[in-house]
Amino acid sequence: VWNYAVWAAISGFISTTFVYGDRFVVAGYLNSQDLSIYIASQDILIRYLLIPWSMAIVLMPTFSANVLDRNEIAGLYRSQQKRVGLISFVLLSLTLLLSFFVVRMVDASMVPENVELVVSIQIFGIFFCALSQLPLIYLFSKGAPKLVTKIFLMELFIYLLIAPLIFRYYGLIGACLVWSGRLVMEYFLLGYYAKRLMKLSLIHISEPTRRTPI
Repeated sequence: VWNYAVWAAISGFISTTFVYGDRFVVAGYLNSQDLSIYIASQDILIRYLLIPWSMAIVLMPTFSANVLDRNEIAGLYRSQQKRVGLISFVLLSLTLLLSFFVVRMVDASMVPENVELVVSIQIFGIFFCALSQLPLIYLFSKGAPKLVTKIFLMELFIYLLIAPLIFRYYGLIGACLVWSGRLVMEYFLLGYYAKRLMKLSLIHISEPTRRTPI
């Protein structure tokens, strides 16, 4: 339990820092106006992640209980991921259209430049972040927080290696691309290892105990 809790705490800290804490790094490369756009749109969109997270976390007891065979687990995983993808696509598309409408309704002199592009890029990242919640929960349910931590540490290394250069040369748009690009990469990594673990795991269904005749 201690080993699991330590790795889960480390991975949770890194994940939260990635989602919320990168703004402190970005702040050193953007002006106040660009930074306000970046943070404001990010804060609004992050709230949506409560929906896919809730849809994923309710399945954690089922994934960890080992009461279903491998095919049933895989089918449940795929069907839930399709639901998350469909709901996310619809709601985030409506959010994008609403943002365009609001921008058109406001006086052009009051709208910062590139705000539509910023929202579009961040919504793209949020969509993949929503899809990554289920594989993340699956890995945790199978006792693999150490693997999740390694994935996040690899992302952190890549981020620290290339992000400052992109921020310096591409400013606000570069910051949005880095933030969303990391979320896309995270989805594919978590999804790959979740499916790999799903194929390798052998789930034993308990059988009724046979009575030995006396």
